[in-house]
Amino acid sequence: MVDQAQVDSAPVRAARPMSTARRLQAILGRDWKIAILFILPTNPNGVPWHPDKFKWTLFNYAPLAVGGTMLLVGGWWVLSANKWFKGPIAQGTEEELARIEAQYEGRGAHGAAATSA
Repeated sequence: MVDQAQVDSAPVRAARPMSTARRLQAILGRDWKIAILFILPTNPNGVPWHPDKFKWTLFNYAPLAVGGTMLLVGGWWVLSANKWFKGPIAQGTEEELARIEAQYEGRGAHGAAATSA
């Protein structure tokens, strides 16, 4: 059994901010698996490295669309957005946000006000 006093007095380590390279590695480490699973060629005659059997009507264009999109968005981020985008902007003062959050305390799972029996 864990003693609550030990848990409360345990030092809390602050998380280190993730570097840009590490963030990119995390994104690519997840996304390449999705790309391989869902956009592999579905027919051996649709792969360009078999020129004797290759047919454009069987070619899977999804890898080109995904790769082109990633290239455009990635280039836009590197050339422009990373210099000005700093994340979402809070809408309201701390007091206003606290008042809004207080309205939602005690609500049920479906947003209905909690009732007492």
